[in-house]
Amino acid sequence: MNSKTDNIESDDLTAAYMSGYHDAKKELRRQEQEPIAWEFENKVYFRDSRKLNDDIRKKGIPLYNDPLLRKPLTNEQIAEILKRPDIAEQHSEHGWRILPYAFARAIQEELGIREDA
Repeated sequence: MNSKTDNIESDDLTAAYMSGYHDAKKELRRQEQEPIAWEFENKVYFRDSRKLNDDIRKKGIPLYNDPLLRKPLTNEQIAEILKRPDIAEQHSEHGWRILPYAFARAIQEELGIREDA
């Protein structure tokens, strides 16, 4: 009953969640953007090209900066992250405290979001 996930301080958990949430929303906005170009008949037409027309947009293959789509983490995946020793520290004799930035970074890592990506 004295598990570190039993006595999480809600403010720390909320801060970590919101940090990860906002980073994920930023990533989704980037993924939902308009294609940067279209491939049509073995040629690439960038969105600012004068040769790009409605026919190419309809029949061509849209090209994006990052086509990788990520799915939200399941509750089980989040629970596994919370069990990691680098995510929480002993706060008192009876409880643990989530380290918000470590938790947020762990969520990003699980989603494949990296600074060098």
